[in-house]
Amino acid sequence: MKLCHLYCKTSSSPHVNTIMDAFEDSVSYDINTKNELPDYDIYLIELYDAKKETSIKLRTLFKNKLDNLIYFIIPQDYSLLLFQLTFLLETKAIITQNQDTTKVISKIKNDHKEHIKKNIEKIIGHIGLHRESFMIYRQNKLYYVSDQLLEIFRCDNKEMFEKKFIRNIDITMLLEEDLVFKQTIENSARIAMKYILKSVTTLNKEKIIYVDLETSEDKKLDFMSSRITFIETLKERIIQQDSENNKLSAITITLKNMKKMQKELGSVDVNG
Repeated sequence: MKLCHLYCKTSSSPHVNTIMDAFEDSVSYDINTKNELPDYDIYLIELYDAKKETSIKLRTLFKNKLDNLIYFIIPQDYSLLLFQLTFLLETKAIITQNQDTTKVISKIKNDHKEHIKKNIEKIIGHIGLHRESFMIYRQNKLYYVSDQLLEIFRCDNKEMFEKKFIRNIDITMLLEEDLVFKQTIENSARIAMKYILKSVTTLNKEKIIYVDLETSEDKKLDFMSSRITFIETLKERIIQQDSENNKLSAITITLKNMKKMQKELGSVDVNG
C-alpha cells in the first residue's frame, strides 16, 4: 500500500508520522509545490483551512483521478467550507486530532482491503472472487492475489506471495499478451506440480492471471455454481468485445425447467 500525505504550507498533526510509518513507500508533499500527483493507493490530506485558492488547487490535483481512497485530517475548529471540500473530493473518512492513531491506521488498512475487493468484483464478478485462483496486475505491478491462491501456496498476504511464488516463475509473456502456458511450480508441500497459467486483459487494461492445477481427471461442478459461473464468464466475454468496432450483443437466457434440471443434475461432469 502506497500512501501520499498532502498538506498546505505546514504539517503539525500528531497522527501523520505514525500513519506514514505504517505504510510502505509513503511520501509527503506540500500541495503548493505540485502541479500534478502520481497515483497512490491512499491519500491523506492535512488541512487547517479551506481557502478558495487551496480548494481549487486540491480539486485540480484530483481532477483526473477516479475511485481514490481519500482521508482528511481536520482541525478542532473547522469551517463549513472545509466540509464542502471533503464532500467534493468524495472523502472516505474524516480524521480528527483527538482520534486514536492505531484505530485510524487499522481502519485505513481495512478500507483499502475492501476497496480492492469491490474493484475486483467489478472486473470478474462476485462468484469468481471467492472461487477462483488468480492474481491481478495493474501497470505491470502485482495488485491483488485471491484468497484461494494465497491458501494454495500458504501465503499470508500479497507481499509474501510475491516473494515466494512470483519470483520463482517468469510471467513476462503473460503480462505482454493474452496467452496460456504450463509451468511446473513447487507448491506449499514442496512438491513440483504442473500448473496452467492464463492471462486475460480487462477493459481497464489490468491483467488477470488465472492459476489452475493441470489434471486429466474428470471433476464435478455443482449445478447451480456451474450455471452462475457460465453466465458470469459469458458476460465477461461480451463486455470485453470492442464496442467501437463491433455491434453490441444482447443475449437472453431462460431456464424454464431449472428446478427439474437442478433435481436431476445435482452435479455436472466436465473434463479438466
